[in-house]
Amino acid sequence: MEFLAYPTTSRRSLTRQVEIGNLKIGGHHPILIQSMLVCPVTNLDRAFNEITALARVGCPLIRVTTPSLKEIEATARLKTRMAEEGLNIPLVADIHFNAALAPQAAEVFEKVRINPGNFADRPKNSGSQANLTDSAFRAGKEEFKEKLTPLLEVLKKKKRALRIGVNHGSLSERMILRYGDSPLGMVESALEAIQLCEEQGFYQIVVSLKSSNPLVAQQAYRLLDARQQEGKKYPLHLGVTEAGDGEMARVKSLIGIGGLLRDGIGDTIRVSLAEDSVNEIPFAQQILSAVSGQAPKTTKPTTPIRRPLGSYRYGSQQARFGTLALGPPNPVRIGLEEGAFMPFKPDFFYQETKDSLSISGQFIPLYNNLEQIPHGHLSQPFALSSPPPLFAFRRFLAERAAALPPLGLLLPCLKGELSLETDLSLLLSEGYFDLLFLSKNQPSSSIQRLQLFLQATRIQSFQADYIACPSCGRTLFDLQATTAKIKAKTSHLKGIKIGIMGCIVNGPGEMADAHFGYVGSGPGKIDLYFGQERVKRGLEEDQAVEALVALIKEKGAWVEATSNWTSKNS
Repeated sequence: MEFLAYPTTSRRSLTRQVEIGNLKIGGHHPILIQSMLVCPVTNLDRAFNEITALARVGCPLIRVTTPSLKEIEATARLKTRMAEEGLNIPLVADIHFNAALAPQAAEVFEKVRINPGNFADRPKNSGSQANLTDSAFRAGKEEFKEKLTPLLEVLKKKKRALRIGVNHGSLSERMILRYGDSPLGMVESALEAIQLCEEQGFYQIVVSLKSSNPLVAQQAYRLLDARQQEGKKYPLHLGVTEAGDGEMARVKSLIGIGGLLRDGIGDTIRVSLAEDSVNEIPFAQQILSAVSGQAPKTTKPTTPIRRPLGSYRYGSQQARFGTLALGPPNPVRIGLEEGAFMPFKPDFFYQETKDSLSISGQFIPLYNNLEQIPHGHLSQPFALSSPPPLFAFRRFLAERAAALPPLGLLLPCLKGELSLETDLSLLLSEGYFDLLFLSKNQPSSSIQRLQLFLQATRIQSFQADYIACPSCGRTLFDLQATTAKIKAKTSHLKGIKIGIMGCIVNGPGEMADAHFGYVGSGPGKIDLYFGQERVKRGLEEDQAVEALVALIKEKGAWVEATSNWTSKNS
């Protein structure tokens, strides 16, 4: 069984140094921010203006979608103009499906990103390898090697870098059948690509393991970090793909990026937003600023907590507390203080006293810090009055060894302080708490932000979830305006996931766990999906949003929007 390690002391994972033009990633170098062009690079004026805008806000590395030779030729002209204007920013080619194009891209771009899931292998759900034998698996690896070798030859000759960009949504069918559609499958896909590179003496590698689910991304990066040999690890590019727009997208990115950086994992980051590319940089800078005050040092770690891969809840004891069944596999229970007026129905109401919390007349001890918790055997649930210090709390759990009774936490008031929110995101995403308490003194802004964190960490759903690509030169419709229209009509559909994809490249695969999908299939044309099944083809764009609503209604997933603010006294 694969295990993940959660560190109990602050340290930075030391990786190899990789050079990308004038930049250096990994080693002891500062964590680097990057972004991607939204506009087609073939529109030279727009591309140059977007690069200039990104440079102005502090973006030192930019990726460019490269579906054909014309984008490579346009980039060569763009780089000449950039040099004339003194813009020394390395560019990264983004290659999907067209392995033969990659060596040509390496002649022009300082770095090439390939996706092992579609570079040589068949995509998921293709049905081409339903009975995968060992020989068929090896044959797939050999095909990958044959297509990768010409690229590596150019990369070595031109002293370029490679990003092995694994995406959860586009894992190949070969990897899924062998390792599962899972963090393990993502890591094995990356390790196979790394092995093929090392066999040919190529080491200028950066790796990404992105998912639209920040918990999946966290586990994949942790597993790869643990599987690589200390001192020979490759730099990791962190990100949550298809995070969408607005505050939810930023919360997802904070959980998937900030949490890993807090644990010393990661060398370069991108906050993927379905917004203008310049909007990505300020929030990425805020994340780095939030973790820099708690900067990991390269020190000898203490014994980490080891948890099985795929375990999203800490293994506390099961218990009944009144009518509440607590502890895994029961869901996390959310309670409201009596007299609270909140926009959702809680699992229970409670009252707070000086040193306890009362639920229907039964009392749970409330401790202000870890030192107050009694030593020895603990038999009843208890709660903490505020989020504990991250590493100290992990050490506390590691020292206790035996399973504790169900744990509770009074949720703090959130005011956009990202250092506090980063640690809270780790405590929630690692599943340590079985009871969460919301006080009646929370302002509405804090309640709304806490709901985003609870939804992004998969604890409870409060609104529709959107898996929206950040747009690029392949996008076939106005993604920002369309996303806004879809959200305006569907945001109240609690528990429903809707994929909004600019083109078929990032379509069905990347929105793999969405209930419904809206995918650009041609200029002004939209395909609609129910799960992985395409149910409407070639709709006119001006009719497609209403058609999506009609599809949701047809499948019985529609409810009318209502006001559901509640209190025990209402």
